[in-house]
Amino acid sequence: MAATKIATLANLQLYDNLLKEYMSAQDALSLKTVTISGNTLKFYKVTEPVGSTEPAYVIELPESDLSGYVKKLVNAIEGNVLVATADGSMKDSGTKLTDLAKKTEVTTQIAEAISKAGHMQKEVVTVLPEASAAKENVLYLYKKESATGSDKYEIYTKIGDELVMIDDTSVDLSGYMSTEQVKSAIATAKQEAINAASADATKKANQALTDAKAYTDGEIGKVNTAVETLTGRVTANEKNIATNTTNIKSNTDKITALQGLVGDGFTAITDAEIKALFGK
Repeated sequence: MAATKIATLANLQLYDNLLKEYMSAQDALSLKTVTISGNTLKFYKVTEPVGSTEPAYVIELPESDLSGYVKKLVNAIEGNVLVATADGSMKDSGTKLTDLAKKTEVTTQIAEAISKAGHMQKEVVTVLPEASAAKENVLYLYKKESATGSDKYEIYTKIGDELVMIDDTSVDLSGYMSTEQVKSAIATAKQEAINAASADATKKANQALTDAKAYTDGEIGKVNTAVETLTGRVTANEKNIATNTTNIKSNTDKITALQGLVGDGFTAITDAEIKALFGK
């Protein structure tokens, strides 16, 4: 008996690809005219399309996004500095670039101004000078021999025609704590913090133990229920497996018998035979 030829999946895929190539080539040959309207290309299968003629194909060309470009400024003055506004646009600042000073130039000018300014000098004296003999821009530190600690000097300077005391080196410590007081306060605060933390930790530990026991008891009950349910399912699955094993053996015997009937009576169509249909 002659072998029957069959088309495999690979044969059908090859046939489909060749058919698409053939149809695309024939369709391309039928295009006669191309027009453009705005950003749209239109392809026609007639030589002179009229207004009512529908194009065979339409392609929309992408439109360039110019939103990121800087718009041309109106009434801008040449040489002025541009500044950014709150909305991201640019505007003329009204300031010429030549009027701006460099950072190095500003630093130099500041240094020159400081060097020309008068500086206050300090002199430690045991006898204050007369106002007429006192110098300008001098702080006279008058030493008080009877004073102790940091309260040793009164500070004088010439203001107008007078020698005026403007400050002294005394320090008011009435609002400050002594070293012993600070140490005692720190020790008390530390012990109070330790006691509070210990009580809080004990309370939290006891509560955590109670919560953990309650949670564990509840979860054990859930596990026991789940195990009983799973045991029932396993028993049912064992019965299903035994039934399926019997069915598989029966189906295997049927497949073996069918293979004996089919034999080698089928042959796949070759790629060359399919290509010949398209003149390739």
